[in-house]
Amino acid sequence: MSYAYVLVALLGISVLLIVHELGHFWAAKGLGYEVTSFGVGFGPVVFRKKVRGTEFRIAVLPFGAYVEVPAMEKENVIPAWDKIRIAFSGPLCNFVLAYVLIVIVLAINGVLSGRLDSVSAFLTIFPRGLAELWRMILLLWQAIVLLVTRPSGVQVMGIIGITAQMANFARTSLVTFLYVLAFISANLGFVNLIPFPALDGSLIVTGVVEAALKKPVPAKWLNVINTAGFIILMGLMIYLSLLDVRRLLG
Repeated sequence: MSYAYVLVALLGISVLLIVHELGHFWAAKGLGYEVTSFGVGFGPVVFRKKVRGTEFRIAVLPFGAYVEVPAMEKENVIPAWDKIRIAFSGPLCNFVLAYVLIVIVLAINGVLSGRLDSVSAFLTIFPRGLAELWRMILLLWQAIVLLVTRPSGVQVMGIIGITAQMANFARTSLVTFLYVLAFISANLGFVNLIPFPALDGSLIVTGVVEAALKKPVPAKWLNVINTAGFIILMGLMIYLSLLDVRRLLG
């Protein structure tokens, strides 16, 4: 497998993560909250520039992204519904990106097959794109239910396995690559809505609880819960990566 296709796959996945964090960024900025930094990648920072109070950073390994909104980490600072809006905006942007990619795929297929021969035919792409996005979400829900009820019957891949598969798609078919990228974007949005600590879903649930109780959940409780969730997620990622390596070598 060419390293060029691996790089394309990594960049494609990174774009999904960047768009996710941009959702949080735009929501926080739109609601008037300070965003101290928006970073792309990890490792030593090779570029930084401050624009309207936000320091934009690019690290030496441009994979993934992060955003820092101080108000989201402090107690008694941000109203519950603003917390929900900011947390939900990341997954929402992933769903929007998935929809755009699906529409592009449908348009390419339509042009290649000669079916887009009129304006009305072209316009049918947009509702079909929504229907396909909804089908993806239903498939993801069914996969999670199956994973919980019959875990032995589900093969789960980590980032290494996903990258390897994406590199193969990038090598063989642009249309398939874009479609799978759309599916992963929908997956990223859907999984982040799960109310598990360290995911956006937990912030949304926290916001709903705070709105119902009309008082914030103690920050020290949230820190302990989110730290535990983060450790579990990192452990799961390492475990899945080891399985990926074993499958690739086997």
